[in-house]
Amino acid sequence: MLLKFLLPWRVDALVAAIGLYLFLEGIADHTVSPNNMGLWLVLLFCLAGVIGGSLWLKAIGQKVASSLLAYTLALPACLAGLFLLFLVIEGGPHH
Repeated sequence: MLLKFLLPWRVDALVAAIGLYLFLEGIADHTVSPNNMGLWLVLLFCLAGVIGGSLWLKAIGQKVASSLLAYTLALPACLAGLFLLFLVIEGGPHH
């Protein structure tokens, strides 16, 4: 159960929290402007859709579909995190 739904859903929740933090930080320092507000809202609605949709699918008994939806965000997020970790360990570009 943990690997099938809870672990990827927690990764999704972390990604959504980071996205919300960056959005709020962008509003505070005015980097989120009316020019890019639409893109931010699409991003936040998609994150909320993955979080809420996976919970809804699990609640109606669609366990496989809920896990697949949770993995659609969690897998790329984990791969991006591993890539960033690799960059930190490598020390960035060497000249």
